[in-house]
Amino acid sequence: MCEPFAEAKFIFLEANGGWLVPWLERLDHHCRKFQWEVTNLSLLPPEYMRRQCWISFEPDEAMLSTTAESPLVGADRIIRASDYPHPDAKFPGVTEDLAEALEGLGLEQKRQITSESAIALYGIG
Repeated sequence: MCEPFAEAKFIFLEANGGWLVPWLERLDHHCRKFQWEVTNLSLLPPEYMRRQCWISFEPDEAMLSTTAESPLVGADRIIRASDYPHPDAKFPGVTEDLAEALEGLGLEQKRQITSESAIALYGIG
């Protein structure tokens, strides 16, 4: 889907985010192993992700830091979601959950997830 729409931005929302790294690993493997089946792609799936896709994580998701540290995704491709005002949103308490999920990440990664990724995605500023 990304190939013919190189200028488009794609966002994976409301689906958690922990599935993305293993999925990209598998797609990357298959594209490399079966190159003759994907002749219409100029990039590998992780390269499309890094070029034009973002994924949202809710603050209490356990795989946020793993995904942020993965070279297939990275913190600059993660946006945070609070799920507010849905009934299952953690409110109050969303900021505490987010701080816990970000533990162990560097200051720059935290900044990207909490602000810079959304600024780049939506073209703010």
